[in-house]
Amino acid sequence: MKNPVKLFTTNQSFEVDVLKAKLEEHNIESYILNKQDSAYVIIGEIELYVDAPDLEKAKDLMGVQS
Repeated sequence: MKNPVKLFTTNQSFEVDVLKAKLEEHNIESYILNKQDSAYVIIGEIELYVDAPDLEKAKDLMGVQS
């Protein structure tokens, strides 16, 4: 991934896992950056990144307006 951009942020790991799987089904590479505290998962967020050229396609899959 040459130019990653943040697509989604949440504090629920299942949300980001479902979205990552959906992106993979459409051949969009993504990665998860988990910033949650390991002892207190309510502290911190989980971010999902995609490559910049795939951002619009990924937003369309999510139903997000640009």
